[in-house]
Amino acid sequence: MTAATGNRPPIDGGILWPSLAMVASSIFWGSMWYPLREVEAAGIPAALAGALCYGVPLIPLLPFLFIRHRQLWAGGWRVLLCGGALACCNILFAVAVVMGEIGIIILLFYLSPIWSTILERIFMKTPLTPIRWIGIGLALVGLMVLQGVSGRWPWPSNLAEWMGLGAGLCWAVALLTARMWSHITVLDKSIAQFGCALPVGLLVYLLLGDAAGPGGWPDLNILIGAVPWIIAAAFIWVVPAMVLSLWGGRAAVARPRQHPHDLGSRGRCRFRRVAGWRRSRLAQDRRRHPYCQRQPAGNLAGTARRPGCLGRSESMIRQHDARGLKCPIPVLKARKLIKELSPGDILEVDATDPGAPKDFAHFCEVTGNRLLEGSEPEPGVFRIRVEVMGS
Repeated sequence: MTAATGNRPPIDGGILWPSLAMVASSIFWGSMWYPLREVEAAGIPAALAGALCYGVPLIPLLPFLFIRHRQLWAGGWRVLLCGGALACCNILFAVAVVMGEIGIIILLFYLSPIWSTILERIFMKTPLTPIRWIGIGLALVGLMVLQGVSGRWPWPSNLAEWMGLGAGLCWAVALLTARMWSHITVLDKSIAQFGCALPVGLLVYLLLGDAAGPGGWPDLNILIGAVPWIIAAAFIWVVPAMVLSLWGGRAAVARPRQHPHDLGSRGRCRFRRVAGWRRSRLAQDRRRHPYCQRQPAGNLAGTARRPGCLGRSESMIRQHDARGLKCPIPVLKARKLIKELSPGDILEVDATDPGAPKDFAHFCEVTGNRLLEGSEPEPGVFRIRVEVMGS
């Protein structure tokens, strides 16, 4: 197998399960309209039905809200932004599939890769690959064909369709935040989004009024009659769809497909975690590229750094030059490098963004790594040192 693949490592299957999770979540998303319409048929207005179906899962999460209140508070506006974007996506999608034509709504919602590509290009400087251009083109062609069948213009024509489009945009924002701050756990994101769903749904219900169903609050008997479908929608559709989407997206981000000895322009080394292949390639990479440095942790002043052995008798210090990069890019780069380090190793990052020290402090607080005392080697450059506390 190794000979057949040349210099590439054997496939470890790390991307398979996240991909299957995203496919399964698409099935749940695509059939979400059925329980929502059953709740609406029981007499619950569309906007209120969405608020109830997406708010009920918060009940079993209340104990975790108290257990993880410190982590949620430490996450601050980042957790709130991620949860709020997910909540807006869920509520808008729930109302849209009840009020509008299901096929059009789902198509408009699945235009979200276009918005994800644009947002990642703006905020993360992600290059636009030919595959992404092809995907954007196919999505736009599909929208024009489907909308043009009825002789309509190829853009949303009513409130429900605009809501479907808005839901896709909110989903793109949620995926962007998940990629930028992947250290936020799926549990924290779930607590935030289900906690925001109820107030967001009630706000949408009050703003829409009679446009989303009969006005006024439903009778108690009607509400009791809709409880079975509300519970079914919450725990058979909503929870699996959100967990699979968040876990699949986060895991896919955490396992990027990169050549293991790909060297960046600023002298960083990235190695795949495939044990047998890594041992055979590491010596060659060190001979070719003297950037991989190993020295005792106590000797921080040395400049002539040479590769050491594979043993763990010494702590490794890895340096990364993030000067000129805007936050949160330095933290994202550091997160990838830390995954290749072992407990006790140290990562030194040189950054020029004034917000980098604060971002690294939050990153270490959330991930459990230790932020060591930093320095300023030259004016305007912050040297941030992070000690890895866990694998």
